[in-house]
Amino acid sequence: IPYYIEHCCDLGINFFDHADVYSDGECESLFGEAMKSVSVPRDKMIIQSKCGIIRGVMYDFSYEHIIKSVDGILERLGTDYLDILLLHRPDALCEPEEVAKAFDELESKGKVRYFGVSNHRPSQIELLKTCVRQEIHCNQMRFSIPYSSLVSTGIEANMITEGGADRNGDLARNHCSGMGSFQRQKRLFRRQQRDLSGPKLGARRNQREVQHHKDRDRGSVDSSSPREDPDDRRNDEL
Repeated sequence: IPYYIEHCCDLGINFFDHADVYSDGECESLFGEAMKSVSVPRDKMIIQSKCGIIRGVMYDFSYEHIIKSVDGILERLGTDYLDILLLHRPDALCEPEEVAKAFDELESKGKVRYFGVSNHRPSQIELLKTCVRQEIHCNQMRFSIPYSSLVSTGIEANMITEGGADRNGDLARNHCSGMGSFQRQKRLFRRQQRDLSGPKLGARRNQREVQHHKDRDRGSVDSSSPREDPDDRRNDEL
């Protein structure tokens, strides 16, 4: 790891991203141990970490949790400060006042220099800004080869594929609904198509006309046209 860090810095790659939830902090601990034998000065590196995710609980953006998380991050990394701290994904129960209080304390004590978020919507950032006085410098999005929905959703719109977002007018995005396997999605699509292709207006009359012609061929009825049903007239008007 020390060689990796030094070689990256030699190439001009000096940004290192962490999170307290990555291997439950073990990644930060390994990086911190490696930093002890690295010749690169701390101020030549940009170290970022994230907090807010709790395994088995989901998210916690409370003042207490943010402060406790940052203290643990700094201890594991073996550094006095973070260049950037991100709130790790949105917390639906977030109270902006709690975040603002934590950010103010971390900034005033010199533990964090810049603040940001990850995977937040613009409206969620605006909610934070109602109380947080620090600038939200970045919104780190989850994007890679296996997680390409930022671009693939638009490409696969209305397609029966794993990343299809809108198949028949409904929001059927698998990332949100947890529909599971591709086969289950296909079954759902077929069921929706059957629902959409239900009885059409005038179908009853068509069925009676077919039966009328069959009866006429057998000689059981006269050859006059079938009697019109009042319901059919109402359907035609619709």
